[in-house]
Amino acid sequence: MMNPVPRDSAVGQVDGFSADAMLPLTGVDGPDLQTAVYDIVTWATSATLLRRLMAAGDFPLREDAAAFRLFLQLVYRGAARPTEVAAAIETSRSNVARIGRRLEDAGLVARRPDPEDDRAVVLGLTEDGRVVGRRILDTGLRLFSPVLAGWSATDVATLQRLLLDLAGRLRTP
Repeated sequence: MMNPVPRDSAVGQVDGFSADAMLPLTGVDGPDLQTAVYDIVTWATSATLLRRLMAAGDFPLREDAAAFRLFLQLVYRGAARPTEVAAAIETSRSNVARIGRRLEDAGLVARRPDPEDDRAVVLGLTEDGRVVGRRILDTGLRLFSPVLAGWSATDVATLQRLLLDLAGRLRTP
């Protein structure tokens, strides 16, 4: 039995829990897709990875994880309305406004009037923000590339194709 999601090895049998209660509900008969996806998402959204990217990518607001998450939304999606970013990072629009101001003060983000709605604004990366964003993307590639070091180019291309297909299907209701 292999469970790819690690559990604290110090946790043995606990009084009051049956042996079955100590096991996960998926992946107990061997690795499965659901467990693998869960493990990848957990790794990709971990505070540890976030801090590594912030430090190695020399993000100017090193202690501001919320600003980094908002910044990454703009790196990956391009300019966006605050309501879109708020939904993506699961916070309020007013909180996005506060975080956006911190990013503006750091020179990474600019706020411009929304051409389609006189009452709204759009957040986008400044030239300095684009430089920092590119550096963080490059850092992410450097941190991730050793994981695929033993893979053939064909396997990497297949993984990319399948992940892009999966991501597209997840966005389509």
